[in-house]
Amino acid sequence: MQPTLHYHLAAVTGLTVLSGIWHSLLAILFATPALQRGYQRMKRRIDLFVGAILVGLGEECLYREAGTAEAELAIVPGCTSASLGSLSAC
Repeated sequence: MQPTLHYHLAAVTGLTVLSGIWHSLLAILFATPALQRGYQRMKRRIDLFVGAILVGLGEECLYREAGTAEAELAIVPGCTSASLGSLSAC
């Protein structure tokens, strides 16, 4: 059975309301002076932590892409990772 139009509209409406509530609560919380001071004290550590996570995710994407390129080269006879710079040689 396929979801109906009413189901999709209810899902979008519900998610929109939940998102609005969540972001409103965040705005209210981060408007309090105590939380602002705490965030300012920890800002550098938070930025370093999030930056490290993003670097790790970027490295994973690069390695995954490199592995895909190696796998594609293995399909073509005579192609090696040394010939990546000149794909026309493959």
